[in-house]
Amino acid sequence: MRAAYANIVAGGCMAVGLKYAGSGSAVAADVIMGFARTFSTPACEGAAEAGRATMEACLNTTVLALGAVMAGTGSLPVLAFLRKLRNRIAPEISYGCHMAVHMAIGLLFLGGGAVSLDASIESVAVLVAAFFP
Repeated sequence: MRAAYANIVAGGCMAVGLKYAGSGSAVAADVIMGFARTFSTPACEGAAEAGRATMEACLNTTVLALGAVMAGTGSLPVLAFLRKLRNRIAPEISYGCHMAVHMAIGLLFLGGGAVSLDASIESVAVLVAAFFP
């Protein structure tokens, strides 16, 4: 997987995440989760070409998109995946990686499962500002 392709896929996942923000759509979550699993696998095809930093950045983007889609649902399969990512400890795992995973966990349990995100135009603009510091 080359760096350009990985970034395009991650951007597409973020677009899907913003489109279905707060919907809990199983189809959108499955698509994003599939790509997140691919980015989290160090031995995925072409990971060496893209570089570890690029793969981590793409993983962070897809994790935030997954959190946006499943916001307020408390989905256990998503939580299990995020906990697995949270427990990674290595020199190349930066603070930003942990921050993205913890933001996704926070979105997953937004308002204790009582509230979710809105997908209106104004809300999406605010989400873009919040997810891309």
